[in-house]
Amino acid sequence: MIRADRGAREQGSSPITAVFGVFIFLAFLLLAAQVTIHLYATSVVTAVAFDEARRASTYPPSCDGVQAQVRNRLGSYGSTVDTVECTMPAVLGSGSDPAQAAYCAGDFDSLQLEVRIAGPSPSRGLTIMAGPSAVDRIDRSASSTVAVSPDGGVVC
Repeated sequence: MIRADRGAREQGSSPITAVFGVFIFLAFLLLAAQVTIHLYATSVVTAVAFDEARRASTYPPSCDGVQAQVRNRLGSYGSTVDTVECTMPAVLGSGSDPAQAAYCAGDFDSLQLEVRIAGPSPSRGLTIMAGPSAVDRIDRSASSTVAVSPDGGVVC
């Protein structure tokens, strides 16, 4: 049996539901765009940190110019980065003999040069939507084993 008043009860509900549905769709689209921006920026910062760690660890290992190079490679985002740190292995401070001894002993952990980059995330929408959380900052580090001789052929 079909009721005659069925159309009268549903009248006016479609525009309200459509507006609400469009609003939810746009909110999820904004969220997806902000997450994509954050993930892309995190990937770029990680790649720059790894490249600079690898470059700084070549013979002779040096942290000179790492900060300027990181900021240059990150472009306009580089000016917003809070921290660019380059940490040299302590064994290299006393000359090449302790470094070669550590290399020959297989102690590669003491020969790790580390580059750390930290700064705010470029996706400001995530901070607005979720408040301060893990997605409002990017903090990445990369390490590379330093070269202890120019030809890489250390005789142990």
